[in-house]
Amino acid sequence: MSARRHFRPRVTLPLPALRPFLFLPKCSADLSSQPSWVLFSGERNTLKTGDASQVFGIGQPAPPDPPVSAHLQLNTGYSGCMQYICAHCGRRPEEIIGDDSPRCLRCAKPMVRATLSYKGLWMSPSFVIQRMQKIIETYGIREAQSSRRFKREREAWTTAGWAFGLTQMHEREYWVEIETEDNTPDTKVHRLDQSAGHNKIETYNIEVVDWEVHVDDLIQVVHQKCARAYPDYFGLLILGRSGKVIDPNTVIEAIRGMRVPFAEIWIVGRALEDRNRMQMVRLFPDRADVAFDLSSALKASEKQKEFMRPEKRGTSTDFRSLGDVYLPIP
Repeated sequence: MSARRHFRPRVTLPLPALRPFLFLPKCSADLSSQPSWVLFSGERNTLKTGDASQVFGIGQPAPPDPPVSAHLQLNTGYSGCMQYICAHCGRRPEEIIGDDSPRCLRCAKPMVRATLSYKGLWMSPSFVIQRMQKIIETYGIREAQSSRRFKREREAWTTAGWAFGLTQMHEREYWVEIETEDNTPDTKVHRLDQSAGHNKIETYNIEVVDWEVHVDDLIQVVHQKCARAYPDYFGLLILGRSGKVIDPNTVIEAIRGMRVPFAEIWIVGRALEDRNRMQMVRLFPDRADVAFDLSSALKASEKQKEFMRPEKRGTSTDFRSLGDVYLPIP
């Protein structure tokens, strides 16, 4: 397959295909066959962390890993060359030179220019989850869950699951932002409060950590994070991948004996009996339990704007829906 790359006049040259994730069909509501990442048993005080072989994603299990080619990586080294895609006829991405407002050669509709950074971009939790699924389909599950190249996307995926839980708790919409400038936090979760007649941003700053299979005790994970200096308004979000069983109440008691720099500590997972069902437990400062059906959450969020970006206007902050956005896979 080839795609065009043109300067005025247009010239078609071969271009390795990049698989966009934006213009996707809505996710299937059937998540029952997806392997688990954290499993909660029916007993409220028992938690079993599950199979870590396929941690991220939705829908059916991912296909076998394809060979990863360097040609699939987004190339932004040439400043006059930019990726574009047509949102109307769904053609493959095209690399275009010297035309800032190209139109599709097939349908003549304006094309969407690639967004090359997460900076300042608010993404809906549903969109973040679908993006990770597309990465799995493109690169394979092993590359998606272990490559440092996708570290930000994995952290965003975990944060998006937690944001869905907040929606269940408070019946509000939340957006996920990936931090691009500072080392901490890893992600941010935003809520737009308009109850006072103007836009007020409520932000959760999140540190994300995995409980890996080689770490015996969840307390060890928490202790290592608590030994570092964090602002007291940060939250810690734990993704379990160890395959071990814990008693949340025992963990809560152990954490109470620590010096905890975080405002809150959460662990999230899927129910053992029903993998469509996600559960979250707050381990600090007190216990809270949240459970919801992931497929229902995805369906309920269909009307949420997929992208938002805050814009300062005078002393206030306005928000602009970005409409169609083409964000190539890294």
